[in-house]
Amino acid sequence: MNAVSPPIESWQRRRLLGSGSFCDVYLAINLADESLFAVKSCASSDPSSIFTLSLVNELGILDSLSSPNIISCLGAEFDDPRPITGSMRSGVSYSSSDHDCSDTFRCSCLSTSASSLSTASSYLSSSNPVLRSLFLEYMDGGSLADHLRRSGGRLHEEAEAAYFTRAVLQGLDYLHSAGIVHCDIKPQNILLGSSGIKIADFGCARRMGYPSAIDGVLRGTPLYMAPEVVQGLEQGPASDIWSLGCTLIHMLQGCPPWAHVRCLPALFLKIGSSDEEPPLPHLISPQARDFLLRCLQRDPKSRSTATELLKHPFLNDLLQRGDALQLSDYMTDEESRSSTLKRSIRVIKDVVSHCAEEPACRCCRSSLPFRGLLDYTMSQ
Repeated sequence: MNAVSPPIESWQRRRLLGSGSFCDVYLAINLADESLFAVKSCASSDPSSIFTLSLVNELGILDSLSSPNIISCLGAEFDDPRPITGSMRSGVSYSSSDHDCSDTFRCSCLSTSASSLSTASSYLSSSNPVLRSLFLEYMDGGSLADHLRRSGGRLHEEAEAAYFTRAVLQGLDYLHSAGIVHCDIKPQNILLGSSGIKIADFGCARRMGYPSAIDGVLRGTPLYMAPEVVQGLEQGPASDIWSLGCTLIHMLQGCPPWAHVRCLPALFLKIGSSDEEPPLPHLISPQARDFLLRCLQRDPKSRSTATELLKHPFLNDLLQRGDALQLSDYMTDEESRSSTLKRSIRVIKDVVSHCAEEPACRCCRSSLPFRGLLDYTMSQ
């Protein structure tokens, strides 16, 4: 994010942004400065459930990362307070009641000084609170999947696909250099916003060489899984590269490879046990075809690395002109108005505050349209 926001100590939850298999994501506003952020909440209250453990896993991974191509974690909320030692980069709040969308939350936050992954991990393991929610950077452009739907299912220019692919590769290069595998690269987990293109949803991620809260669980989305993942072998950086190749095919043709296979066992057999190569889109450039072949080798040792792919002509030749692409090109009218709306809220609140202090001024108290405008803007 471009500026450091104050700690999230008091906030309100707004509209639903999206729902996953085990979590809902809401838009929220930090009442300290009216900045927007996302709240990812787990439906389960069982600390040992796979859903809660995935959220814990995501917190542990994100708290150790800082990259312009990775979503930022701003804090976390636990079910009940526990003694705290050390410090965490992210704020932490506590709650013991169910929440409604109109509720205001007041949080008790940890120190905002930098911390290591081990601090977060030791806190979680020693006190064993139930992690309820993560506070995440809000990306006002939605996901790549949203953009593809708005574009009719696919991108119509290879330069656009190269633009998104390069940003994801930069994020993967950073993760893999840090010994982290994302394990679930797909259009839904690539977010767009005024701050860039970022990889999100680290619930399946793993740190190579270290145990995880969700070890032994099949990680990822079937249509984007690499052969070694389906076979139950270790997921490494090459698994993310395969998923990126499937994501690029989705961008170019409107669906990932083998999307027509509706039976999950049949899909797993095709990915994990056959010698069939993933079918590539027909009308693509030689550079795009070569790039995809380097991503989609069945032997993970034969796939190119993120560092190698960042030098590929598919990215660099097309992006000599593709750098002119702007993220604003991918925003809907509603999304492009979000910053204007935030400024409007601030101005209206200032006017209301001023009028409340002036006995002679009755505009806010008597004008129903004005009060309605304030109610509307504060509800967005």
